[in-house]
Amino acid sequence: QSDKTLCKLFVGGLNVQTTDEGLRAHFEQYGQLTDCVVVMNQPLQRSRCFGFVTYSSVEEADAAMAASNKVSTLLFCKGS
Repeated sequence: QSDKTLCKLFVGGLNVQTTDEGLRAHFEQYGQLTDCVVVMNQPLQRSRCFGFVTYSSVEEADAAMAASNKVSTLLFCKGS
């Protein structure tokens, strides 16, 4: 069984408009996700511009990391 800590990836620099669904749609192309969340500022109900995706295997997480330079600019901020 895979070590789940090795299957969980931090995803930073998200656009404030990125949703759990948008994050999932992008990262599912690299493998089966067991969890996907954009971390929210609860009082403001706004994205904190980062999240986590958890894959069912280490190999899938590795594939996502290897392709990280291809992540959609719709998901990630380009910076000011």
